[in-house]
Amino acid sequence: VTTVRWHDLDRAVVPDHLTSLWVPVLAAPVARELVALDELAHRLRRDCPWDREQTHASLARHLREESYETLDAIDELSRAEGAGDADAEAAAVAHLEEELGDVLFQVLFRSVLAGEEGLFTLADVARALTYKLVGRHPQVFAPAGASAPDSSPTI
Repeated sequence: VTTVRWHDLDRAVVPDHLTSLWVPVLAAPVARELVALDELAHRLRRDCPWDREQTHASLARHLREESYETLDAIDELSRAEGAGDADAEAAAVAHLEEELGDVLFQVLFRSVLAGEEGLFTLADVARALTYKLVGRHPQVFAPAGASAPDSSPTI
């Protein structure tokens, strides 16, 4: 039995007719859900009169509101965790999930708008963010033996 990281599978194993692969737990289908959400945003932009007329400027207040609502949900979860009330904690978790979804939709919908303008797409946003986070975390992504930074990374 050999344990191999998923992204190294094609390089670390030379399979033959006796090779088996066991995957203990599959991750949540993130890509499928994001594709469905992206398709929804494009459909709303195409078919909904209100969404069709929105611009980055007209949506600015919505991003602000959703951000504050997310912060309130985080505070609510912290209070519920501190109180030890399982029902309140479950409700707070659901509330945070909802508010994070609203912020995510703001990012996604703005990426649709930018794509229509030929500026950037959601893939460009994700690629730039990945590049930035990898660069800000050399202690994780640098070769073994590289020195760690003196301060915590910023997000």
